[in-house]
This record gives sequence, structure tokens and C-alpha cells, in this order.
Amino acid sequence: MTVRRFTDANGIEWRVRLVVNAPRIGPMHPPQSAQFRPAAAWLSFDSERERRRLSPVPPNWEEAPQPELERLLQLATVMTIRLRNDG
Repeated sequence: MTVRRFTDANGIEWRVRLVVNAPRIGPMHPPQSAQFRPAAAWLSFDSERERRRLSPVPPNWEEAPQPELERLLQLATVMTIRLRNDG
């Protein structure tokens, strides 16, 4: 699995990886309608403070230069914001 790391213009370190959602079959996982089915694959952007998701996966993201990764980061949807507990 390819994992890329980069630091954005704000000095935040990001890890980017491909996530593939394998379909689950069985009584605990009934079929879902297309409206509620999650994307089959996405890029996950993870930092210490947040997680973002981008789908569909852009072609050749594994070889993209850092400015392109940062552009893709800006297109990604924020999924989780981690609050800091510095106290």
C-alpha cells in the first residue's frame, strides 16, 4: 500500500493513503441501496488534528508532486477534527 507524507503551507504534516472499502456480505450486513453505499475507494488525508477524505481517487496520485497533493487536500471533505487537550 502506498503512503505519502507531506507538509502543507501551514506547516501541518499529512499522511495520504488509499482506502478500499470491500463489500460485506451476510446477515449482519444487508445490501445497501446505491444512495447509502459508501464510495468503493478514497484517499484518506490524516494529520494530528484532522482527517479528510477524497473520492473519487485521482489517477496517478502516488506520483503527484507536493503542490498537487496539497491541492487534493483542499478538495477533500473534512471527516474528523481532533480537539487538543494541552492541559
